[in-house]
Amino acid sequence: MSFQKKRFRIDVSLESSLYEVEQKFVVLPITRAVGVQTLAFPPDYPNDPADRIIGATAVVQGLTLVTADQAIRKSGAVPQSGEHSPRPRGAVCPGFLFPRESD
Repeated sequence: MSFQKKRFRIDVSLESSLYEVEQKFVVLPITRAVGVQTLAFPPDYPNDPADRIIGATAVVQGLTLVTADQAIRKSGAVPQSGEHSPRPRGAVCPGFLFPRESD
């Protein structure tokens, strides 16, 4: 690992890194339903595409979103912590990793 200008380089391939993530976490796809949901949020929901994909995935999958983002919280458009909803076993909402559960 080498550090340069506040960035660091890791000598591991992207494919290898993603494989390791997939062994420990379930990665949910960005589906058509998620895409449609990104456009259905109210006007006060943040316009950042990543925020919209994360929120839409939570809505479509019935997940609880844990976020400190005040704009998302104020919009009320996504179930948040304290408004518990079940999540699939070992799921990952983009940006939020939930470990695979042991069988």
